[in-house]
Amino acid sequence: MSGEDRHGSRGARHFLSGYEKRKRAKEKEEREKVVVAKTRKISDFFAQRGETDDGKEKEVEIESNVTVPTEKDASVSGPSALSCESVIRSPQSNDPDTDTSENSDGKGDDGQTTGTSENSDGNEDDSQTEREVEGDIGNWPSVISEAMINHWVSSDRSELQCCDGPFDHSLRPGTEGDRKERSCSKSIFSRKLQNGEIVKRTWLSYSRATGKVYCLVCKLFGGIGALSADGFDDWKHAIHKLDEHERSPKHCTNIVAFSARSITAGRIDEELAKQADEIKLYWREVIKRCVSVIKFLSERGLSFRGSDENIGSPKNGNYLGLLEVLSQYDSFLAQHIQKHANKGTGHTSYLSSTICEELIALLGQKVTEDIVSRLQRAKYYSFTVESTPDVSHSDQLTVVVRYIESGGKTVERFLTFLENTGHTGRQQATALLEYFTSVGIDISNCRGQSYDNAANMSGRYQGMQALIKTENPLAVFVPCFAHSLNLVGQSACGSCRLATAFFGFVEQIYVFFTASTARYKVLKAALTGENIPVPKHLSDTRWSAHHDATKALHLGYNKIMEALDEISNDAQQKGDTRHMADQLYQTMCKLETGFYVGFWATVLERFHRTSVSLQSQSTDLNTAVELLKSLRVFVESLRDRFDDFLTDGIERSGTNDFDAPRSRKRNVRLDPLDYGRAEEASLSPEDAFRVNGFVCVIDVLRSELDKRTNAYSELNDRFGFLRLLNDMTPEDIRKSASMVVKIYQNDLSPELSEEMVHFQALMKQTEKELTEASMYEMIVDRNISDTFPNVAVLLRIYLSLMVTNCSGERSFSKLKLIKNNLRSVMGQSRLVSLTILATESDVLRALDTDQLITDFAGKKARKKVI
Repeated sequence: MSGEDRHGSRGARHFLSGYEKRKRAKEKEEREKVVVAKTRKISDFFAQRGETDDGKEKEVEIESNVTVPTEKDASVSGPSALSCESVIRSPQSNDPDTDTSENSDGKGDDGQTTGTSENSDGNEDDSQTEREVEGDIGNWPSVISEAMINHWVSSDRSELQCCDGPFDHSLRPGTEGDRKERSCSKSIFSRKLQNGEIVKRTWLSYSRATGKVYCLVCKLFGGIGALSADGFDDWKHAIHKLDEHERSPKHCTNIVAFSARSITAGRIDEELAKQADEIKLYWREVIKRCVSVIKFLSERGLSFRGSDENIGSPKNGNYLGLLEVLSQYDSFLAQHIQKHANKGTGHTSYLSSTICEELIALLGQKVTEDIVSRLQRAKYYSFTVESTPDVSHSDQLTVVVRYIESGGKTVERFLTFLENTGHTGRQQATALLEYFTSVGIDISNCRGQSYDNAANMSGRYQGMQALIKTENPLAVFVPCFAHSLNLVGQSACGSCRLATAFFGFVEQIYVFFTASTARYKVLKAALTGENIPVPKHLSDTRWSAHHDATKALHLGYNKIMEALDEISNDAQQKGDTRHMADQLYQTMCKLETGFYVGFWATVLERFHRTSVSLQSQSTDLNTAVELLKSLRVFVESLRDRFDDFLTDGIERSGTNDFDAPRSRKRNVRLDPLDYGRAEEASLSPEDAFRVNGFVCVIDVLRSELDKRTNAYSELNDRFGFLRLLNDMTPEDIRKSASMVVKIYQNDLSPELSEEMVHFQALMKQTEKELTEASMYEMIVDRNISDTFPNVAVLLRIYLSLMVTNCSGERSFSKLKLIKNNLRSVMGQSRLVSLTILATESDVLRALDTDQLITDFAGKKARKKVI
């Protein structure tokens, strides 16, 4: 057996090598490609419509004698056996003898495969297809196939556009009328709008082969003119012709057709796309309800989460709880909760805290972007910053901006909290500038900055205001008017011993009654039916607390005395309680206390009303200065009212005598130089109180108001003429306007002087005197900003100046509401998002969330089209 051929008569077995196998597989793949390329598509059996040069449609003829390949044909070896020759007759073809019906099976008389010379080689067909799809647009055939349209609709067209050049083949010699040589340039691939924005012409493509430009969409779908036929190269009139083509109805129609082909219609995965759209629509309805609940909770600063996330649990928090309540009246939401709730990890329900947090972040981002876009349109703005520690002992720096809305309304908007920026002026200035850069706010358009009077903020050299001025000298520093008024009051309270003792007594009244529920009950019983407020606590930061406490004591003076007398005579009370009540009662029986209650109630009432006006967002610089000046006049008028306050104090306290001031008797033995010197003048108790307790306070109030008002003298000199415009002469108006133009050279032109004189004549025609805000509103309402452009710019700069940083204090109120002891662990991004949603709730309500919901639903949909 060993000598025999084990293969018998078949001879030795031969195995294909790996190379031979790969070669044959490659040849098989090439044959299959040729078959696919030559196979007729169903669209080839329908008429295609094009356009002639005269704009009339013409129909591409289709041969009727088309032979559909049979199984017998398919059994014939060779790739050409399954191929169908093209039967679309080109509109430019003039050969009447062309006939493809003969030998439709692809064989000649001798049984061999026959064909034209250009189709005799499958590789040449492949190169032709490649030239059509990937080649230069100038080499495209006159009739565009459906495969070619589908390819360019779904492919990247940037390489085909060739907008970066080189444009060597586009050079054209000059003509007899114009001898200048011209060529294609990069500028024609974009156009400039009226507002300066640049829009790219993505439909325009350059052919390096022909040196001409073509309209891609008109080339694919048929159009009129050179851009859709042989190409355009009239470079002298290129801009005009391209604009004209861009506005033509046919080009617009082709653009719409191109866009329509880009979507799902006609695709193989049309059903999958339709199903994905239905899923997106379903989740959009779910997210719409989630967004509504988030807006409701965030506007009010309420918490979202509970201790669990189970539907039906009483501990699942406000967010899921509200969704449960809505589901009782919303059948769609009820079905969704019943089907998808409490399914655990891995099941999509869109009711989880993760989705909730993403929506909070998106809403906060949208509100911030909306505010920044409004600020950018307004251009001019001012800002204020102030820091405070939150409940987790992290320092938060609030950022608030002031600008003019499009309708002429002055607004102050919260932007963000910057965490742990430091307390030095340089640290805070650096953090602010970095934030402005990140959100797209230009510091060069800032015209004002306002802080309290802390050294790190208002310092002349190293304060934040000085560092910001190095970046933008026009960002003028405006000390906060409200804080300045607080400092006036604090100085007056500590101006003399008697004033300090009085406010100490006011605080003692509050502490005594609130320290015990029994004593507080006695006080409430005494005040019942009189509509009198209970005693209030004093505050070092809120000046209004001094007003509230003094007003409560002034209105309930006699009732509080009755309550103290009842407690001091109550044998059931402790001895020290009765003693304290008796001491407070005796203090209220003094004339000094009765006098000061009426005096400070009058003073603090005016200070409080002025402070409330200053805290308004609509208050402007000239109004604030006028309020301080008028308050100074009021304080000066109190000097002559000593007798009125004295009479009121006698009636309230029930006594006519002041406490005699303690005087120190001169000791000659200890100070022999005083021997023989005249005795000091002795004042009566009333005169002593007038000098040391009344006039002293008046003088301190007056001097502090003068000091604080003088801090705004520079700004008042710059913009004060706007308030006096009706009473000024044309020469004075021109002088004041010229001074402002020198300061704001990049914002105002010298024509401001004449515009102001003209604007004065317009104002005099109105029946009432106008403020700066009403001036600008009149310009906007009457649409005369083109007549007074510089006046409008000046008013925008002036009205954008922030006079107080009270809006920053309001953001701190929201901070304490949102980040409290129960929610102390909160990320900075979430804190900022919730705060801006709560603070700027009017922007949130006006925000169109439909696109946000649609995008979010599309992004989160689990079924997508690939």
